[in-house]
Amino acid sequence: MLHPALTPLVNPPANIGCDLEDFRPEGTIEEAREAFHAEVAKLDAMADRALPDMDIAESEIPVSGGTISCRIYRPHALKSDEAAAAVLYLHGGGWIFGNLETHDGICRMLAHHAPCVVVSVAYRLAPDVRFPVPLEDSLAAYCWLLNNASGLGIDDSRIGVAGDSAGANLAFGVSRLAARTGIAPPRFQLLLYPVCDLIALTTSRKRYARGYWLDSLDFQISCYIGSEADRNDPRASPRLARDLHVMPPTRIVTAGYDPLCDEGTALAEQMQNAGVIAEHVHFPQYIHGFASLRGLLPEVDDVLREQAAALSRWLARECFG
Repeated sequence: MLHPALTPLVNPPANIGCDLEDFRPEGTIEEAREAFHAEVAKLDAMADRALPDMDIAESEIPVSGGTISCRIYRPHALKSDEAAAAVLYLHGGGWIFGNLETHDGICRMLAHHAPCVVVSVAYRLAPDVRFPVPLEDSLAAYCWLLNNASGLGIDDSRIGVAGDSAGANLAFGVSRLAARTGIAPPRFQLLLYPVCDLIALTTSRKRYARGYWLDSLDFQISCYIGSEADRNDPRASPRLARDLHVMPPTRIVTAGYDPLCDEGTALAEQMQNAGVIAEHVHFPQYIHGFASLRGLLPEVDDVLREQAAALSRWLARECFG
């Protein structure tokens, strides 16, 4: 059963499961972004509990053709004279929405409860750029974090990656490309309701295609890919990868009322069959994007605390998994 607190966000059509044509947000991309960011800010403002306070700095990361911004979160609990574990965080938003502000709460919660340094990245967005540029930006950010670990007070042997939705898709891509190209791979990856397959039409994609806070997925994908052939590229569709055995230990989080639920579940099973440690955590009452809904769901703080604990375990000095 859907969590009662989520009913204000849910409005499925009467012919649920049948309306699968391309859904486009109203107005221009810029207007749609502004509306999305305003909605997230409104929901954030509804939260009863304040977010953790910590040291925050911003920096620029060189990428092909320019730079991208990042925000570095360092909890007060970390000792200044001790190299800390770190997580590169890649925000969701269908490759076209989202920024450092929309995912500030998630990053603060993970950083505080792990505790670890979290580096949140503002990769370039579609359709201003298309696949594989956001992935290339993300990999460049990961390499930047590795190369600058000492100056950031980070232990370069204890770096993980994390992301939600499209950001989880990019996080997976970073781990896989690092392993394939000889770059020190992340120790662990946390994937919150990831986009895993740009070609499959699963039962959950049909059932929750409209009215469950992810109505424009098809449009988002069309903005991201440069050609239809890109849908079959494993860098865009993780479930199509044939080298899953190279992936680091992984935690995949899914939600019951999420169009992406089935593909996330399937990817976890594929990774387990490939011999990878792949934890699958399922929240049957929640919708896509629930980690951003502290304002409606106070329980989300506990969920994020649990994910931070997983990061802490896998990024601990004594863990060599």
